[in-house]
Amino acid sequence: MRILQGTGAVSEREPGILTDESGMAGAWCDEACWPSSAAEAAEYVRSCASRSLPLTISGGRTGVVAGALPDGGAVLSTCLMKRIGPVEGATVAVEAGVTLEELWHRLSSDAPGLFFPPDPTETAASLGGMAATDASGSDSLLYGSTRRWVGSADLVLPDGSPVTIVRGDCAFGPGGTCRHPSLGTLALGEIPAHPNQKDAAGYALREGMDLLDLFLGSEGTLGLVTGLVLRLATSPRTIIDAVLFHPDPQGLWPLAGAVRQSGLVLRALEVMDRECLDFMRRDPLPGAVLPPEGASCAVMVRLESSGDAMTDSILGRLDDLATASGIPGGLVWAGFDGAWDSRMRSFRHSLPEMVNREISRLRLSVPGIRKYGSDSAVPPALAGDFHAGIRAIIDGAGLAGVVFGHAGQGHLHANVLPRGEAEMEASERCMQEIARLAVSMGGTVSAEHGLGRLKGGLLGMMHPPGVIASMTRLRRSLDPEGRFARAIRWA
Repeated sequence: MRILQGTGAVSEREPGILTDESGMAGAWCDEACWPSSAAEAAEYVRSCASRSLPLTISGGRTGVVAGALPDGGAVLSTCLMKRIGPVEGATVAVEAGVTLEELWHRLSSDAPGLFFPPDPTETAASLGGMAATDASGSDSLLYGSTRRWVGSADLVLPDGSPVTIVRGDCAFGPGGTCRHPSLGTLALGEIPAHPNQKDAAGYALREGMDLLDLFLGSEGTLGLVTGLVLRLATSPRTIIDAVLFHPDPQGLWPLAGAVRQSGLVLRALEVMDRECLDFMRRDPLPGAVLPPEGASCAVMVRLESSGDAMTDSILGRLDDLATASGIPGGLVWAGFDGAWDSRMRSFRHSLPEMVNREISRLRLSVPGIRKYGSDSAVPPALAGDFHAGIRAIIDGAGLAGVVFGHAGQGHLHANVLPRGEAEMEASERCMQEIARLAVSMGGTVSAEHGLGRLKGGLLGMMHPPGVIASMTRLRRSLDPEGRFARAIRWA
C-alpha cells in the first residue's frame, strides 16, 4: 500500500489524483493512498476513521461532476486493485480498479460469447466507479444501468468494516425497513412519489428495494466498493449501427419518434441537433468521421440481430423509415462489421471530444473556464418539447451550445461553452433553468452522471424536503461523522 502525506507532496508527485473529466479546479488533500487489495483498503479506511479524517474515493476519474475530487482530508484510489476472477457460468468477480476496457479484453479471450452490457462510452472507467455512480450510457435503453448487472458488492463501511451485500439476501420490507446483521436496521423514510425511468440523482429510494441498490449509485457517500460480482449477457450475433441524417433540422423529432414507434427492438436511440453537426464540421479533429453534406441533424440507432434474415429485415425497415421521412439515400449510414463499429464510435465520440478540446483552448487564455453540461431527462414522449425548451434557454442567453443524447429515454445533454469569464455565470444559470424545466416536465436533474460536487444543489428542485431528509438520515446512519465524500453535500 502506497501512501503520500502532505498537501505539497500529493500535488507535486501525483497531481492527476486531483483532476477528473469535470474540469473543476482547486481540489486538494492532506494525503493520498493507493491500496492494492480490499484488506489494505479496509486498513486505510480504519486509519482515517481513527483520525476523524474525511475520505474521498477515487476510481478512473472519468466522472464529469467532480465526485472524485477532494476538498481536503484524504483520497483513496482504487486504481491498483486489478484482479479479475475466472468467468463462472455467466458471472465474473472483479476488483474495483479494473477498467471497462480491461474487462472487455479479458472476456474477449476467456468468454467470447459473453459481454458486460453497461457502456458509459468511457473505456477507462473503473468498474468500482461505475457501480458507485450506477453508470449507464446509450445502450441502457435496452440493457439498463450498471445496477441491473451487479450480483453482489464487497464494501468497506466508513468505520473500516468490510461487508458483502448480495442481491436477493436483504430487502426493504413493509414499512420501508431493512435489518442486516452488519448494518443494523435501516429505514427508507419518505420516498419519491413517482420514480423516474432513468435517474442518478441521490439515492435510489424505492418501495421494496434490494439493499444492494442503496449502495449502487451512492457516489461513494455510503461505502467504498472494493469488489463486485458482475452478471454477463450472451453476445448478439450481429450489432447493427445506423445513422439517419435528416436534411431539415425540423425533421429531427418526427424522425426520432417514427423510429421509437417502429416496433424495432432498439439497443440505443440517440440524436444530434443541427448545432452539433455544424460544430463538428467547423474545426474537425484529425481523422474524425464527419456528417455528410446536406445533413442538418442525426438520429442514431443500434440494434441486434440473430441472423442474416433478421439483419436484412432490420435494414429494410430502416430504409423504409428513411424514405417515409423524406431522407435521400446519401444521408443514410448503416453497417454491422468491426470496421463499421469503429467508424460509428468515432462519429459519436468526436462531438464531446471536440467540445473538450475547445474548452482546453479557451482555458489557455481564461484559466478556470470549464464546460457547463446538463444531464436531465424527461418522459421519453416529451423529449422533443424538452429539446425545444433547452434550445430556447441557450439561444435566449446568447450562448454557444450543442444538444445531443439518448432520445429513447428522454435524456438529453446540453453542453454550453462560455467564450470568456463574462459568460460563465450565464452558463451556470442556463444549467439551473434546464434542470428546472426537466423537473417541471416530470423528469430528473441527473439521469446518468450523478450529482457529485457540482450538481448537489439541484436535488432540492426535484424532491420535497421529506425525501431529502430521508436520504440524509440513511447517510448518517452509515456514516455518523459524515466523513465519506464530505464535499458531496446533497444529503
